[in-house]
Amino acid sequence: MAQPIETVAIVPAYNEQRTVGNVVSACMTASRVDAVILVDDGSTDATPDIAHASALSHQGEKPFYLIRSQANFGKAEAMLRGFRCAEDIGGVSLVSLVFLDADLSPLSSRLTPENRKLFTRQHMVFDSAAESGLFEQTLASRIDDLVAPVSNGEDIMNIALLNRNPLVDRIRLALGWGALSGCRAIDVAMFRRMLQECEQAGVTIHGWEVEAAMNTYTRKRYDQDGQKLNKSIGKLPWPDVVNVGSRVKEGSLAAGIRRMLRVHSSALRGFIKYDTVFD
Repeated sequence: MAQPIETVAIVPAYNEQRTVGNVVSACMTASRVDAVILVDDGSTDATPDIAHASALSHQGEKPFYLIRSQANFGKAEAMLRGFRCAEDIGGVSLVSLVFLDADLSPLSSRLTPENRKLFTRQHMVFDSAAESGLFEQTLASRIDDLVAPVSNGEDIMNIALLNRNPLVDRIRLALGWGALSGCRAIDVAMFRRMLQECEQAGVTIHGWEVEAAMNTYTRKRYDQDGQKLNKSIGKLPWPDVVNVGSRVKEGSLAAGIRRMLRVHSSALRGFIKYDTVFD
């Protein structure tokens, strides 16, 4: 008899060949993840092939699904495709989801010179196979810690706070701020209710609005005891994990700044939009 699928990892990815293999491998290793879905959002590089090869290297330890898009539709759209797949494979057993960025990397990726020549533009640069394996183990452990309180019914959502810099990290912890983190475990029933309300309002979640939608929904809605859902949100620091910077992805500082402006302006529009939708 097949093991029930209670927690599914969903990894939306677009041109993340440098790092996606290690992220998929960590998901396959994480003990609290029962299945992994990689949603390739129209990548033009080797992202889907590397992800598939990484999953195969684990020799069927758990189900792995690769969803490919012919075009780049956006982050939210990729996440929602992954969610529909998770519903299909998990059925009534599905309790929690963990959304993960495909560009997670160790602190060593920040090292100069020139961010290790912009990650060689091809693949993640590790000093050895042992370093790569160590990061996968570290990330798998972080994923398990992120999922545990949600799958156990203690939190409605648990957000990973990736390493930025000492000042920003202290401020985020003091304010409980993790609004734009793409790494978070969530309760399936809550996520489903949020999507149903969006559908009833005739609103579609686009691009980088998705984290704004989740955070706004939990700020506006209450549980059965009359407490706001956001009172049951955990914040978990990941001090040894970073995102690949926009400068590395875009190849220059100017292009990286333009990308960051697009991301944050989309998120800001999302906060304004969903403040009305969930009012």
